[in-house]
Amino acid sequence: MNAHEKVSPAGERGQLVEAYRLVFRWLPELRTLASGYWSQIGLLNLEGPGASSAEESILRKTAVQMADILLDNPAFKGALEKTGADPINTAIQESLAMIDIIPDLKAGGKNFDRVGDFVVKDD
Repeated sequence: MNAHEKVSPAGERGQLVEAYRLVFRWLPELRTLASGYWSQIGLLNLEGPGASSAEESILRKTAVQMADILLDNPAFKGALEKTGADPINTAIQESLAMIDIIPDLKAGGKNFDRVGDFVVKDD
């Protein structure tokens, strides 16, 4: 891709999925936690009272656990030092993005109808 080409939202999402798929290979505990979030909220009665607070609680707990793993990872710490980014905020943001990407990985690319034709093969 040259500097004049724009990356479409589908391309950006596809690149993000591919990047996190690699992260999950290196740190499988992150994928376990992110997948666990979706499993836990699938068990919730999302129509019942307190469902949104229960979902929020599960999301916070999962994101913090994932952020702790990232913050303990030397490669992640090294990348943050190079960029000067805030470690805690970056780890939380990355964790939330990884959680968000799980349905796309599990669908094996089928979720990309909404974002384009990028297909991820889940190993």
